[in-house]
Amino acid sequence: MRILSTPVVRLLAIAGILLSACANARLLSVHPSSSLDRRSIRKVLIIGLIRTPELRKLFEEELSAQWKARHVNALASVDVVPGGTVLDRRHVLAFARSAGFDTVFVLRLTGEETVESNLEGESLTDVEDTGAPVSTPPVIIASPEYDIDYELTTIRTTVYNVKSAHRIWSATSQILVTGDVRRRVRPLAKLLIRTFYHSK
Repeated sequence: MRILSTPVVRLLAIAGILLSACANARLLSVHPSSSLDRRSIRKVLIIGLIRTPELRKLFEEELSAQWKARHVNALASVDVVPGGTVLDRRHVLAFARSAGFDTVFVLRLTGEETVESNLEGESLTDVEDTGAPVSTPPVIIASPEYDIDYELTTIRTTVYNVKSAHRIWSATSQILVTGDVRRRVRPLAKLLIRTFYHSK
């Protein structure tokens, strides 16, 4: 039996951490409301509170595709909301009512947190909501062997019933970013919609 040298073991450990870091988003919390009735959802407006237009469009269109895969008519706000509309709760719900939507799905990139490079015993933890969307999350290559920190991007998702204007579902997740975040859009969208339908 061949025994691997310490440098080789370290290299394999680094590779494992990088592969893990490139995985899909991790859900931190899910909060369905007792009033949530998934069967009544027929038409969903997708709102991405993301400053980067390209990234917002990618998120909204992929989320729309995931809803449509479940036979729900879902539309990206970039395609239907008039330019200049204030994307706050009051204005969005007013538009959604007038356009015949029954549900609004809001995704917000809320902030970043740096995690020290020595991750032994560490777990992904929630970060404080800054209340403001951020632009494209940072692109970081991270390894515990070097003095480089990891960056977490927090994602908050909220679903509203248009008629009642009440929140019916919410979730918080994080991405440990080590590459182009655009490649994470589809896995994240799948995770969020799957969790929406299966969380209790």
